[in-house]
Amino acid sequence: MQIKHSKLKNLKREVIIFLMLLFVCFGASNVESATKLKFASWAFPGSPNVQSIKGFSKLLREESNGEILIEIMDGKAICPITKALDSMKSGINDGGLLPLTSFQSTFPKIMTLSFPFVFFNEEHVDKTIYGDIGRSLLEELSEASKLKGIAYLEDGFSNIGSRTKAIKFSVDLKGLQIGVVQELSMPSFIALKARPIPLPFSEIYVALERGVVSTGEVMPYSGYSGDADFKALGKVIKYLSLTKHSYRTSIIVFNSEAFNKLSKQYQDMILKTAIRISHQNKSMVREGVELWFSKWIGAGSTIGQPDRVTIRKSLERLFREPPKEIDKELLGTIKNACRWPPFCGSKEK
Repeated sequence: MQIKHSKLKNLKREVIIFLMLLFVCFGASNVESATKLKFASWAFPGSPNVQSIKGFSKLLREESNGEILIEIMDGKAICPITKALDSMKSGINDGGLLPLTSFQSTFPKIMTLSFPFVFFNEEHVDKTIYGDIGRSLLEELSEASKLKGIAYLEDGFSNIGSRTKAIKFSVDLKGLQIGVVQELSMPSFIALKARPIPLPFSEIYVALERGVVSTGEVMPYSGYSGDADFKALGKVIKYLSLTKHSYRTSIIVFNSEAFNKLSKQYQDMILKTAIRISHQNKSMVREGVELWFSKWIGAGSTIGQPDRVTIRKSLERLFREPPKEIDKELLGTIKNACRWPPFCGSKEK
């Protein structure tokens, strides 16, 4: 009886060991079968884009039942933003989030999206960037480089902030010294008879505070965490004119070779998830901007709506003969997207 009991005990131990080995092997096989992708982001900490990229990674993991794992890395720890595109092409990273300006040399046509006053408002953006025109540009970007364009992550519109005056009409810009972030905006402000001074984005507020310039391009919310000192901002930006003159966006891209190695199922999953995150990010940015406006008003700033139709008409000559890096045909296509019903809130016919 004692012998039988001993044999039964040994059998139970062997079964337990077998089950444990089976579990370990099965678990290991799952880990081995998971597709791990390195993803770099150069977006500002605390910005909507960073939150959206984290959401992209989490959603992909859930949708794939843990089969697609994206490791998000701080791009600045890998290389400066000026080398970000090269790091994507070389395959150092499988994918990443890059600002539109990163593609200026490889695919200059896409910079047309940031040409000043090409968009009338957010509705106009939705009809173009989040419509057929935007999808077509991502396909062209993929053909022009070793990168697969996946989706847009909105940064938002640049507006004009000033210590001294509100901007209502184009005449209000005449002779005005204005800090300009994008070189692409220079010809437009010169055409409006302003005196643009190129300044890095990080130095605009400092330049306004110190009186180096009285006016500058500002982008509320995007790139900032929610703990901004609105009292300080209210002292520097007395007047915020919602010119919405320059649209900024970033793009989710993948190294083409890395993307093409994935199964069709995984590729479709990444594309669908990225588009879903893209729309979530857009809503987050726009809600965040409205919150910033209300806080800015509470800090003593005045927010005004310029006559954007009149300002855009002042730039008709520049739209007809844009700078060489701007695609004239695409510029016309975007600009005309709101000339037919619905007019995107514009009075233009």
